Amino acid sequence: MENFITIQNLSTISGLVLVVVLLVQNFKGIIDTIFDKYFNISFPTKYLTFIVSEILLFTSKYFLSTDFHNGEEIFITFINGCILSGISSKSVEALMNKNNIDVNR
Repeated sequence: MENFITIQNLSTISGLVLVVVLLVQNFKGIIDTIFDKYFNISFPTKYLTFIVSEILLFTSKYFLSTDFHNGEEIFITFINGCILSGISSKSVEALMNKNNIDVNR
């Protein structure tokens, strides 16, 4: 069976943006339902995008055997996660606006 995504795909910005957008699109409804039911608030999409971006970036770096023993690598990975989050947020906004879904929810 062919792999749709490999860990090497997650080492590129385009692969990461694709996965972040797909995960946010799929899990946004579930997270909104949970937050609305238990906390009576909505969870902003940009926060979900940031969390997913950071988790994916750190996880892919870990599986690619990146040395996290120095603070510089952790800091650069965090900054790259912020950039990835910004790019992915705009992509998610564009998709949600195209489908007439409220982005601020």
